[in-house]
Amino acid sequence: TSDPIRSDSGFHLIYMQDKRGGEQIVNQTKARHILVKPSEILTDEQARDLVASLRARALADEDFGALAREFSEDIGSAAEGGELGWTSPGQMVPEFEQAMN
Repeated sequence: TSDPIRSDSGFHLIYMQDKRGGEQIVNQTKARHILVKPSEILTDEQARDLVASLRARALADEDFGALAREFSEDIGSAAEGGELGWTSPGQMVPEFEQAMN
């Protein structure tokens, strides 16, 4: 589970499930994430604190997928436990790329 990452969308946690590549030309990464967006109700500091709390829970072996379903604001992946599927270099924002490498 990554350290909290800040992007234009909000704060993210990334859980790397697997990597493949090696002999292949393109390396791919399979990951899940949790997105927490600052808003009028949730300040930047509160969003960052929530993501840090979720990271601690994930590192304590709480199910990352369950945390994503409950807390992630990414409509596309939350219902799938934060699942992003297999991604290739250049498909994600630079902050994600750095965390996955």
